[in-house]
Amino acid sequence: MLLFSKFHILSFRILLSTRCYFIFATCSFFNLVLLLHFLSFTISGVKWVKVVLCGGCMLRGAHSIALDGKGRMAIPTRYRNVLNEECHGCFVCTVDIHSPCLLLFPLDRWEVLEKKLSKLSSVNPAERKLQRVLLGNAIDCESDSNGRILIPQVLRDYAALEKNLMLVGQLNRFEIWSESKWKLELASDIETLQGENWTDSDGLRDFSLNDNG
Repeated sequence: MLLFSKFHILSFRILLSTRCYFIFATCSFFNLVLLLHFLSFTISGVKWVKVVLCGGCMLRGAHSIALDGKGRMAIPTRYRNVLNEECHGCFVCTVDIHSPCLLLFPLDRWEVLEKKLSKLSSVNPAERKLQRVLLGNAIDCESDSNGRILIPQVLRDYAALEKNLMLVGQLNRFEIWSESKWKLELASDIETLQGENWTDSDGLRDFSLNDNG
């Protein structure tokens, strides 16, 4: 049975008759599209087609969570159901090459990154190093019935993870931080941004928090 999430579903019901098409659309807040699922069936000679747009759950917010004695952490409840539908509770965890934290990708979003990595050159030293670090440290993680995933010891050691963690949403992935390191990083980032000349960055030159751009 195909379940629908209020976070990422745009559902079209198309009633097909001889010459008439009646379209009823209901859309949710998030409508980013990674793939289309088509489900059709017939009731009393009337054919309905449902089109579901998936992959629209944007990961954001900083969540304080705990690592248990077995190295497991629980995905926040607000994301658990939608990610179970989107990636069937399957994730990929790897290291962050820029910060002392881990990156946790829902499987479908990791596969997008994996395709990009596969196109890099294996003879270019920098590109091969990026492949080696991200792919070589990538470990599949599957959530259990309580929404917990096991973080392998080798990855916990890399990020110096202790009991208290921060799970930080970054649109298509989570960052997993030691709580103490996250507090230091956040303070440092804010201080740096306050003194940053944003005109030096093409991406930030016209960036604004205002609604008008």
